[in-house]
Amino acid sequence: MSQLEKYSLLERGVVFLNTHCSRMVVFATGMALLYNHDIPTIVFTLGTIGNMQLTKLLKRSIQQRRPEAAVGVKKSHGMPSSHASSLAFFATHLSLIVWTTPDLGRQTRLLLPAAMWLYTATICYARMSLQCVHTPAQLLCGVGVGVGTGLLWYRCAFMPVRAAPPLSLFLWW
Repeated sequence: MSQLEKYSLLERGVVFLNTHCSRMVVFATGMALLYNHDIPTIVFTLGTIGNMQLTKLLKRSIQQRRPEAAVGVKKSHGMPSSHASSLAFFATHLSLIVWTTPDLGRQTRLLLPAAMWLYTATICYARMSLQCVHTPAQLLCGVGVGVGTGLLWYRCAFMPVRAAPPLSLFLWW
């Protein structure tokens, strides 16, 4: 019995998406760079790289083990989840850009972020329930890092900075 035979067809699809998640994000970012080759896309790419580096730094600092089922399968630490962090950054940043682009239709402004967040949730589910390589806390921490980095990166890169005390720089909402 192969590893995938224990899963239903739907679960196999989710495992496939999870297995190729990193490649899909790199491919999407690369295609956006090739298609747009503009400053916002380059800024987004730099933010993605920064988020990834922050997550790696946190993994090395926290050094929380993965669940017992993942021992031997994965060698890196589990806290925070790199997949959850990268996808949450991607979804947060994409959502903010889509919501603030006036010439997009209402359906696009709702459906594109919803699809990205659904994909993020699906991968988190797969990482915890199907492949057992993360705990819920590791996934939530990864999502928190990704959302926080995405909000901060969007704020610093795209929102105009007004003359104000330094604290207000981070309190734009």
